[in-house]
Amino acid sequence: MIQRGIIALLAIVGFSVATYGQRSLVQCAEKKKQAVMGIVQLQQGTDSLASQKLALIDQDWQDCVEDADLPVFRASTIRDEVIDSRALKGKIVVINFWFTSCAPCVAELPGLNRLVQEYQGKNVVFIGFTFEGKKKIMDEFFPEHPFDFKIVSEAASMEKIFGVDDYPSTFIVDPWGKIRKAWSGGTTGPEAKNEVYLKASHVIDALLKEKNKESR
Repeated sequence: MIQRGIIALLAIVGFSVATYGQRSLVQCAEKKKQAVMGIVQLQQGTDSLASQKLALIDQDWQDCVEDADLPVFRASTIRDEVIDSRALKGKIVVINFWFTSCAPCVAELPGLNRLVQEYQGKNVVFIGFTFEGKKKIMDEFFPEHPFDFKIVSEAASMEKIFGVDDYPSTFIVDPWGKIRKAWSGGTTGPEAKNEVYLKASHVIDALLKEKNKESR
């Protein structure tokens, strides 16, 4: 995973979902930060214990954010489409936080685009948030790396709302407005596109089945 300003950190303080009480995405993110602040820098592949502890911290964050409410927001895409979170009820929503120089973000783009193609017409919405500017994305990045999500640029405020500090980060929201799955990080090899596709499609398919049962 990529962290802004931090490569990765090893926690020496506890991180437990049980301490949260009523969960929110920001609370989950803050607890994760507390678990990794002020400690030794993790050199991946050289400290297996550190890697294990970091993985546990990330898993606890995932457990914490799942079943939290989708934050309320209103944003405009680079295609001038307005997205209002309140209008997303009844839809499955896949949200990805990314940026152009994030190698794992770029590596998984083909898999994310495949999701968009395969779930057309199935009431699934795909949104990508990035802190970068529209011109850089449109003129420099998209010609070589198309990304078929509804892209919202200059979205640093969305990072704060969702408590995102790791890239890429993905959230899947159910039709009832709850976070049903979230994960951060990824690989940079050719397997990245398949990993993200399989992980996301499994959740989307399960939610579509739930929605169909409810509508009967």
